[in-house]
Amino acid sequence: MNQTMVPRLVLIGHSHLYSIRGGVEALGFEPARYTSLLVSQIEEKRHQEGAAVLLDVIAAEIDKLIRDFIGVGSEGSLAEHIRNAGLLLLLVLGGNEHNVVGMVNTGGDYDFLLPGETDPLRSGSTIVPLGAVRTQMERQTAYFRDMLDRINGLAGDRIACLEPPPPIRDSQTILAKLDRYFRETYGDRISINPPEFRYKLWRLRCMVFQARCARHGIPYIAVPPELMEDGRY
Repeated sequence: MNQTMVPRLVLIGHSHLYSIRGGVEALGFEPARYTSLLVSQIEEKRHQEGAAVLLDVIAAEIDKLIRDFIGVGSEGSLAEHIRNAGLLLLLVLGGNEHNVVGMVNTGGDYDFLLPGETDPLRSGSTIVPLGAVRTQMERQTAYFRDMLDRINGLAGDRIACLEPPPPIRDSQTILAKLDRYFRETYGDRISINPPEFRYKLWRLRCMVFQARCARHGIPYIAVPPELMEDGRY
């Protein structure tokens, strides 16, 4: 790959950033052509502070990271420096909100219809209006969408958002790799919701985030269907 044909990259995000960074390294990117910031490391150190303070701290860390990367001082507009240096910021913010909303079955099965949805609804489930589920998803993603707003204000038009990976189909695989958050929240007797339902929640999460990207004119890069199992998982 001719790296001179590819912008220098600044990778910013949460846990899925590990995979993105691994892909960049596998492509043979030289260290001088990319840098990264794992936002969750900042959040873990300062988790007791409010979201507004965290966003200020993260914005300051991003500003410092980029200025150090391209070798400019504190003077001048960061967005202008980014354009002049030919940088592209790749964001993978959050990405697990759909799991928090409905990966675990807590009883009282419910289902909902997405626009153009043709899949059958879960038998015996309570049908919930899409607007109600979307409101819940918007609440769950609010912090990450606010983070996107802040980064957009820093970097201008040199940003693209990467879609988080789709849900894992097999429930046993999920249980074997379950994040500590879910064990601590729900205990050891955990039941995973069906993959069709989790896929819809993931799609809704992506719709909500994509809408915020569209507001800023930020390109939203979806997961290629050929990389998914049955175009879903």
